[in-house]
This record gives sequence, structure tokens and C-alpha cells, in this order.
Amino acid sequence: MVWDPYTQSEKNSIENVQRRAARFIFNNYSRQSSVSEMIKDLKWGSSCCYMYKETHGLLPSNVRNHLIDPSNLNRQTTRRTSRRYLYHYPSTNKLCYQKSLYPRTIPSGNLLPEQARCAPSVDSFKNQLLALDQNRCS
Repeated sequence: MVWDPYTQSEKNSIENVQRRAARFIFNNYSRQSSVSEMIKDLKWGSSCCYMYKETHGLLPSNVRNHLIDPSNLNRQTTRRTSRRYLYHYPSTNKLCYQKSLYPRTIPSGNLLPEQARCAPSVDSFKNQLLALDQNRCS
């Protein structure tokens, strides 16, 4: 599971880790030192900017090759729905999991046509999305 901060306190926790990491890298724990300057010198953006880029596929990542877990697919067709291979929501009461990356993408994933949902590779999936986008804009 990828932890995707949802509440402001969770975002603050990630920012604090990033600030401590900058101090560690520079081995500078002086209170007079500017952590913001250290982060600038490292050319790190904010963690929220990083999470946005990761969520929207703007960063090179091997995680995207492993997003589809076959155990999360509902392979049964019922009378209520004729759409196969729909993702179902994992049951949880924890807000940090309910609002994390994977559960938040389930509704948009279920709206995709079956051909896109069952694409054999990430490249094939991207091509399906591009085709859908071109058809929608035409």
C-alpha cells in the first residue's frame, strides 16, 4: 500500500520527515540553519507537489507496472451488472486508507471500458486512454 496523505496533519508529518532528511543529508542540526535553504539546495519540491506528480503519472516509476492486483478484480458477472472485471472497494474504517491512492482511483477505473481495464500492459493501457481522450475531444 502506498501512503497518500489526505488530512493536513498527515501532510505536515511528511513535510517534517522531509525537513529532518535535509538536515541529515547536510549533517547540519543547528537551529540557526535554514532548512528551507537546505531543501532548495537539494532541489526538492514540496512533498505535496511530489505526491501530485506521482498520483498523476508525471514521475518515472516502476510502481505503475504493478498497480493492478488480480485479487482485487471481481470476475463474476451478476444480473445487477453486466460489466466484468470491476474493482471493488476494500472494506476499512481507517480514513488514511480510504483516502489513499488506490481506493481513490477505483471509481474512475470502474468507469473505463473493459478493453482498457483489461489491457495486457501499461503501454497498452496508456494507448487505450489516449484513444478514449481523442474520441472524447472529437
